Amino acid sequence: MSELYWIITLNNIGTLAAVVMLFFAAISAVAYIAAIIFWSNAGGIENDKDADWRGFLKAKGIGRKCLVVGIVAAVFAVFIPSKKDMYMIVGVGTAIDYVQKSETARQLPNKCIEALNNWVESLNEK
Repeated sequence: MSELYWIITLNNIGTLAAVVMLFFAAISAVAYIAAIIFWSNAGGIENDKDADWRGFLKAKGIGRKCLVVGIVAAVFAVFIPSKKDMYMIVGVGTAIDYVQKSETARQLPNKCIEALNNWVESLNEK
């Protein structure tokens, strides 16, 4: 029963990671655009007293931090499987364990196993 809980929870975490990735990517893009604007106003030369230069450095720092968070969220979003994939992993894994332990399941003809493989592949395509 705990498998079902984790399937639902991990699916929600994957969705949240995708949303976080998009949010921080947008913030990063805005920060880099602001950094370009500040840099062009500062004339591209480093001057600690110039407000535009400090704005450029701050926007660049925010952009980098948001980009890192977005990349980490993207990794989570990519490597957490969808709910459908998790159900398939659990179902096929349970079926394989049963077939390995059951003597009657091992005696099934090869054509039955091929039919089951074709059926699972058709489910996976949908």
